[in-house]
Amino acid sequence: MKKILLITAFAAAFFAVKYGMATSEKEAAFKSANAEIDAIRAEARKNNPDKPEVIAVHEAASKKMAESINAKGTAKEKQQAAAGSFLGYYLVNYRQRADYCESLGVDITPFISAFKALHEEEYAVAIQTLSATQKNIDELFSGLKPQLVTVIEQDMAYVANENGVSLAEACRLISDHADILVPDMHISQTQPVVYQALMPGS
Repeated sequence: MKKILLITAFAAAFFAVKYGMATSEKEAAFKSANAEIDAIRAEARKNNPDKPEVIAVHEAASKKMAESINAKGTAKEKQQAAAGSFLGYYLVNYRQRADYCESLGVDITPFISAFKALHEEEYAVAIQTLSATQKNIDELFSGLKPQLVTVIEQDMAYVANENGVSLAEACRLISDHADILVPDMHISQTQPVVYQALMPGS
């Protein structure tokens, strides 16, 4: 079995969602974030025509996300930016991947449970850093869902193609091998810049 592609958190990396803003401002923030993601995707396709799009976008977004965090002036600002990036990574794997596989009739609870447990500490820090409530997280997920859907569709299609299986079978594959896959998906390994900014001193 070839490993699942460890997709990045680009959906939330570039525009911090200001929790508690007016509804119209939230919608504008999501619109800007989604436009930025579309631009990254188009640029990645143009500059890497021979590379699978999901990998090209992953690499381009990871680079831009790291640059965005490192450009912040203070440790607190870096941590806030990293918290948003982490939540994007968390939601795309913990919620959108589950929704996608469920739509194919596959329950991937073993994968989701393991991923959640692996990031329990980081999630708590991200929530505290952004003073976020469950309502805020739900709004973030809803606002970025169009991009998260695209990310997961491309990611799972890549997993299916690389392993010569159907999309539903790809879901079963990651669920059946969660104990092997998930440890390598810790944010410290997939996005070290995000981890270091989010968890200073760790």
